[in-house]
Amino acid sequence: MGWKGDRYHDESINRIAKAARVNSWDKYHIDPDYELNQPSRSEIDKQGLLKVGELKAKKSDLPSFIFRWDEKADSLDVDIQGDPDVVTGKVKGYFRRGTKGYKGHHPIRKEPLKNRTFEIDICLPGKNVFRGCVTFGIDRELGLRATISIV
Repeated sequence: MGWKGDRYHDESINRIAKAARVNSWDKYHIDPDYELNQPSRSEIDKQGLLKVGELKAKKSDLPSFIFRWDEKADSLDVDIQGDPDVVTGKVKGYFRRGTKGYKGHHPIRKEPLKNRTFEIDICLPGKNVFRGCVTFGIDRELGLRATISIV
């Protein structure tokens, strides 16, 4: 699985996300078959993936979920992953579109002007997996590209 990385950046001004700092996780519900991996800080990887957290399944026949920063959309996304026999292309599509009992790819942003707080609600068919909120900050590297012409 690859992330887009540099293709998200404006050509003249770069606001490159480098790391995420999680301030808090409020967990309203977590299914007993799952555990939340909640690092306080995570660095962006070489492919441009910036994980904010991970919801790991305790059983191999269940999918896991990663919470990642989407720089282009300025939003948090949740991706479903796991054994290809369990998490098929169709299942990934159902989760992304929120159909057939799958839900959670696009968390709802709360207080958009003050901070990055997102309400997360993840469901599988017949199973409420996770409900909660995460608040985090993004560490950025700023760069400016300019051209000067002398006539």
